[in-house]
Amino acid sequence: MPHTLVIKMLLLNIIFKAITFLGEEIFLLIILPVVFFSRRRIGLKMAISVLVSVYIAHLLKPIFRIPRPPKERWKVTASGYSFPSGHAANSMAFWGYAAYLIRRRIVLSILFITVALLIGYSRVYLGVHWWADVIAGWILGAVVFVIIEIIDKKYSSIIQHINYKGKFLLSIIIPIGFILASIALIGTSVSEFQAILKVLSTLSGILAGYVIADERKLLLADTNNIKTILIRSLIGLFLVIALYILYEVLKVLTIFIIIPIFWLIGVSVTLFTPYIISRLAK
Repeated sequence: MPHTLVIKMLLLNIIFKAITFLGEEIFLLIILPVVFFSRRRIGLKMAISVLVSVYIAHLLKPIFRIPRPPKERWKVTASGYSFPSGHAANSMAFWGYAAYLIRRRIVLSILFITVALLIGYSRVYLGVHWWADVIAGWILGAVVFVIIEIIDKKYSSIIQHINYKGKFLLSIIIPIGFILASIALIGTSVSEFQAILKVLSTLSGILAGYVIADERKLLLADTNNIKTILIRSLIGLFLVIALYILYEVLKVLTIFIIIPIFWLIGVSVTLFTPYIISRLAK
């Protein structure tokens, strides 16, 4: 193989590994709080979009049980079943949603949708997904954020009229209902179940924390100030990392330790961080 071709292939591998990282759950869990701490309503909707997409993707994988392409094609490590692509779903739920939200800024919107498409393509290029997985993931992420927008526009006033206790109970009961439904559908032995517990527990914590913060007048004002966003994000990230370390220590006890710890991770973003900020401001 010519030397220049080897260099070209290595360079493409590096580029597409970087692109695929933009659809990684770890990247999105870092960037979503930053969005939330600058534009809380948009951040909340995008967090729900990503977490619901991740949940559905992990639920569908053990239902369809479609294997990944042969390992000799893989340029990165991967685990679990192939269909649908979680990265493609994440990319559309976040980058595709972002493109829609800023659709009046044409150039930036096109850039974001291009990122979403490239993330999906990167999964095929890196050899860990079939095209059908990626297309299904794109559709899944798009459908989720469209539904969230419809709910926000048509039913937000109805949701606002639900009292504090009702909202709080819904933030707990609905995720628990989906956890029980997931157990009935795929059981608890598949690897995807852990991811489902993490996602739904985090989502419940985010919503519960937001409801409490709203009731206690702790919600942070939107801001464009980079220093303010950075301080908020660093405090939130510190709390999230501390709780994740606690999870790593305690996870040997039982799989269900995921629920309280990841619930607190969600709460730390929407309630604990605003509370700390409010105390520091006094």
